[in-house]
Amino acid sequence: NKKWMKYVQTTQIAKKSKKKKKKLMVAAEQLGKLKKITPYTKFETPLYILPLNVAEKKKVKDDKYMLRDMGLMPGYKVQLKTKNMKATVKFIGQVHFTYGYIVGLEMAGNGNGKHVGEMDKIRYFESKRNSGLFVRIDSIEKVTDKKKLKST
Repeated sequence: NKKWMKYVQTTQIAKKSKKKKKKLMVAAEQLGKLKKITPYTKFETPLYILPLNVAEKKKVKDDKYMLRDMGLMPGYKVQLKTKNMKATVKFIGQVHFTYGYIVGLEMAGNGNGKHVGEMDKIRYFESKRNSGLFVRIDSIEKVTDKKKLKST
């Protein structure tokens, strides 16, 4: 019986070693070193690694609840509180450059954004030139259309 257990353990170890997982990068260590645009999925989560103070922790929790209550999903059309600008949600999640949950938007109209969905050569979503924008959940006034983004 002991021999059988040892055999099972060694075969499990052998199977684990055959399946080598690609090591995820740490975003903070790669800033300035990335030569090409890299998808955010290649990095460990959470991407933002600095310690949070009490107010920031509360903001993260509040954002999470607001996100759930709003029911925001990629593909939804939204209206921002500032200038009633309209946009399509392309990304919802955590990023490397700030704490909490961030919404990546593709702005309607030409040149209403600031980038193409990437920051420091880390791509979070794709959008047209100068139409990408990252905002906090509390910058969104309302959801205007609930068409989900088609998964590719």
